[in-house]
Amino acid sequence: MAHLSGADWSICLVYLAIVAGLAIWSMRGQRDNEDYFVGGRSMNWFAVGISMFATSFSSISFLGLPQRGAYQDFSFFLTILLIPALIMPILWFFFVPLYVRLRVSSGYSYLRMRFGSGVQRVGSLLYCGYALGWMGAMLYAIALTLKSVMHLDTTEYAMTLIGLGVFATVYTAAGGLRAVIWTDVLQAITLGIAVVAVLLLAVTGISGGWSALWEIGREHSRWTLFHLDPSPFAAKNLTAPNSVYTAIAFSVFMYLPGYAVAQNMIQRYVCTGNLREARGVVVLSALINVVLGFLFLLVGVALFVFYVQPGGAGMPVLETEDQISRISYRLRRPDWDWLA
Repeated sequence: MAHLSGADWSICLVYLAIVAGLAIWSMRGQRDNEDYFVGGRSMNWFAVGISMFATSFSSISFLGLPQRGAYQDFSFFLTILLIPALIMPILWFFFVPLYVRLRVSSGYSYLRMRFGSGVQRVGSLLYCGYALGWMGAMLYAIALTLKSVMHLDTTEYAMTLIGLGVFATVYTAAGGLRAVIWTDVLQAITLGIAVVAVLLLAVTGISGGWSALWEIGREHSRWTLFHLDPSPFAAKNLTAPNSVYTAIAFSVFMYLPGYAVAQNMIQRYVCTGNLREARGVVVLSALINVVLGFLFLLVGVALFVFYVQPGGAGMPVLETEDQISRISYRLRRPDWDWLA
C-alpha cells in the first residue's frame, strides 16, 4: 500500500467520524417508520435537494464524466442539460404532486394502492435486484479509485471494498433517511471542493493556463456540444462522441425512470412535507447537476490539454473507461501534495 502521510490519514478518519456522528445524531428522536424512512416529513428542502444531486451523481459519474471530456468532447453535457429541460418539468407537473398528495413513503405504497399487493411485491423484488447491482457498481468504482491512488494489492483491494460496504450499510441502517441526507450533503460539498481543486491543478500544469485550455480544446474540437449522428444507436467505442439522439435516449430511458420511480428519489420528494418544497428539491438538484456536471467535463478537457500540449506526453491509451483515475493521478506535484 502506498504510504499516506499523517495529514492524509487524519482527513480520512475525520471524514468517517463525521459520517458516523451524523448517523448517531440522526437516531435521536426517531419514534416510528415516518421518522426513519421519510425524516418525519420535515426535512430541510435545501439539504434534500443537495442530497438528491449526490444520490444521482455516483462514483461512476466521478470517473465517467472526466473520461468523456478527456477522450470525447463536451457532447455528454447535452444529456445533463436535458435534466432541467426535460426531466424536471415532467417531475414538477406529474410525479412529485402525485407522491406528495398521496403521502406515500415509498413507490411500493403507490403500487399497492393502484394495483394491489401482488404488483407491490413484484415491484419491490425488482427494485431490490436493481439496487444490489447499482450499489455493487458504486462500491466497485470507489474501490478502483482507491486502488489506483493507493496502489492496493488484491487482498487490500478486497478488504477496502468490504469495509466501505459494511460502513455504509451500518450508518444507513442506524440513522435512516435523515443520516443519508446529511451525509449526502457532506459528500456533495466534498465533491465540489475536489473537482475545483483537480481543475486548478490541471490548469496550472498547462503552459498558458486558461487561454491555452480554451485554444487547444477548440483546436481538437473538445467543446463540441451537438452531433447529428445518422446512426444514433450504432456501437460506440471509447472515443466516439454522443449524438443528440443518444442524449435524448439516455435521458428518457435512464434518467427519467431513475428520477420518477426509483425509491431513493421518491423518499426525497415526500420527506419535506409539502409540494412547494418538494418542487424546490427537484429544481435545486437539477441546477447542481448542471454546474458540477460542467465542471467535471471541464476537468476531463483540462486533462486532455495537459497531455497534448506542446511538450506533453500525449494522451494515454485506456483499455477500459474506469482507468481515468490513473491519468489524473499523474498530475501530482510536490507543492500539491495536500490534494493527494
